[in-house]
Amino acid sequence: MGCRKISGSGSTSPKSGTPKGEELEIVLRDSALRQSREDVTDQIEECLVQDVDESEWNWQALTRWANSRYNLGLNDKKLRVEPREAIFDLLPGTASSR
Repeated sequence: MGCRKISGSGSTSPKSGTPKGEELEIVLRDSALRQSREDVTDQIEECLVQDVDESEWNWQALTRWANSRYNLGLNDKKLRVEPREAIFDLLPGTASSR
């Protein structure tokens, strides 16, 4: 998901203090990154439930979701070798500045 650059002076409106231009682009990008991280966390928690035996974890569902969302070409065998705690950092948009 890309953000298109919003033209503007990069300043704030004197009356409202709302961001404009480049500041708005940064705010939108940060918001999208936060949402992406939340989505990854939700999927990990849904597919790799900590309160159940690891044999019941749904690696295939997590892999299908990650591949459809990020076009990664992963397979569940590749993810299974990683500890659950490391999965978050393997997916795009999650590792930088947690």
